[in-house]
Amino acid sequence: MHKSVRARRITGTGGKDKSVVLGIRQRGGEVRAGVVPNARRSTLQGPITSTSRPVPRSIPPTTSAATPASTPPTTTRRSTTLSGVDGRAHTNGLENFWSLLQRGLNGTYVSVEPFHLFRYLDERLFAYNLRELGDFDRFAAVLRAAVGRRLTYGELTGHA
Repeated sequence: MHKSVRARRITGTGGKDKSVVLGIRQRGGEVRAGVVPNARRSTLQGPITSTSRPVPRSIPPTTSAATPASTPPTTTRRSTTLSGVDGRAHTNGLENFWSLLQRGLNGTYVSVEPFHLFRYLDERLFAYNLRELGDFDRFAAVLRAAVGRRLTYGELTGHA
């Protein structure tokens, strides 16, 4: 193994040397996720506030792994498990997505470099959000999204 590859290995426990993925799901809606540079409050607060409307004393369901400092100050944070928060909210839909993403990364793709993670994430988001459609309908959705877009060989290879 090349030295540069060995240097990128995970060297500690917790979040050290790991990529951070932020996922948001509206109840009954689509999952949106993306790779973020770190798990600091300043990084996570923007996407959270831009996708949620401010409601006094709202309780966004978060997993217990999230840090209390990562939620906006206008909300009240409560940690939840798969069983829910006081029986009113749960994260099962988002947990299903994380499970499918993890299975894909560990089983199908095996070795994913951090700089390609957003591509794998987009592929799994597409499959998860359109999971109720048949194969033909998913294919039609891809074709509809490709209309009017052009990808040249130079752009694909980075020689544009």
